[in-house]
Amino acid sequence: MKNFNIAITLFLTAIFACSANAGSDVLAEKSLQSFKEDNFEVYTKVMASADDLYSLMEYAKKIKSPMYPAALFEKMTGDEVKEFCANSAKDLHKRGKDNWLATKEEGVKKGIDWKKVTLISHKFAKKPSTVLKSGKLKEANIIVNFSSNNNSYSYELDDCISLPNDSWVCEKIISLKKN
Repeated sequence: MKNFNIAITLFLTAIFACSANAGSDVLAEKSLQSFKEDNFEVYTKVMASADDLYSLMEYAKKIKSPMYPAALFEKMTGDEVKEFCANSAKDLHKRGKDNWLATKEEGVKKGIDWKKVTLISHKFAKKPSTVLKSGKLKEANIIVNFSSNNNSYSYELDDCISLPNDSWVCEKIISLKKN
């Protein structure tokens, strides 16, 4: 069972990352809004939920992706798969909260007044690549440019992926810097 859980975790980690229920622009807006409102719950809207993880697994199965470990998932009931996705999302959100709090603290040290941030723009760090051998799903890091106290800053949303419903989700924030 341990190898089974490890394989499923690797599968989910390999195929997903950031949830926004719209495009990458909403992902950028919501992530910055979470800091402005000092509200981690807003940030959870850009992270993959249990439903997002389940939809990715179902999509991988549907397109017969070589990344889909059918031999493992076929042994699980639908409820077991949903429970696994729920537990994975909980773990993701716990790690996400630690990352969010660290980013917030680092920003204060860099002189950011989070209550006064303004979104300037967002862009892909590089051209999104295809995941799951499907032209529909893409992954990329997203750079969010914003201002605070007349200074320009940016951070990168790491491991972002588009979902089958065309929304985007991400895993964590990396590389907060003053521009």
